[in-house]
Amino acid sequence: MKPLHTTVVSGVSAAIAASIGASAVYLAPIIVMLFMSMSSIGKNVWCEVYSDDNKAEM
Repeated sequence: MKPLHTTVVSGVSAAIAASIGASAVYLAPIIVMLFMSMSSIGKNVWCEVYSDDNKAEM
């Protein structure tokens, strides 16, 4: 992981842990999987939108 990724995951995990009363260590893997799935879905949507635009222009 890059340092910025570690900082973001740690911060989000700590914030959520403080509000629900859980340990940030247990939440970190869940946060990582959530971010990975959100970025994968976002990339797929982005590619789909621009592939449709390219097909319409041709």
